[in-house]
Amino acid sequence: MVKPPVWQTFGFTGRAILVTLFVLGLWHLTIRLREYLRHYTYRPKALLGSIMHEEEKPQQPFTRFSAYAFLITGYAASLGIGLFLGWHARDFFSDLSLFFLRHRAEVAQTSALPLSPTAMLISDLVFYPPIVVLIIDTVHTIASKIDAG
Repeated sequence: MVKPPVWQTFGFTGRAILVTLFVLGLWHLTIRLREYLRHYTYRPKALLGSIMHEEEKPQQPFTRFSAYAFLITGYAASLGIGLFLGWHARDFFSDLSLFFLRHRAEVAQTSALPLSPTAMLISDLVFYPPIVVLIIDTVHTIASKIDAG
């Protein structure tokens, strides 16, 4: 609810690190999604099947279309619920954000790229999720190796 203005507070080096983490997170997310889609989904065959031969059922339970529809719908629903809750909780947390108002005003004055709140919201919705997925998956991998070893 009281997020720090990360992009504005970092200099060139910090922003380069954020962009690098974003690219790594996007690459990692793409690799994982491709692997999971290959394992859990199938592509339906053409309808030119034979009446004499019974089609064998695929081992995967979902079609690619249903998996993509589920991912896109889930992402859109999560964004919608998050924006709805954030918008309704804004007044509740406005008093708490007064503590950080001075810091935000100083950052806004020193920022080289003044951006609108809408541009920052869109960048938060697109830019930070791959970084968070990368961090969570890395921590999970480390924890799994510690448990196994």
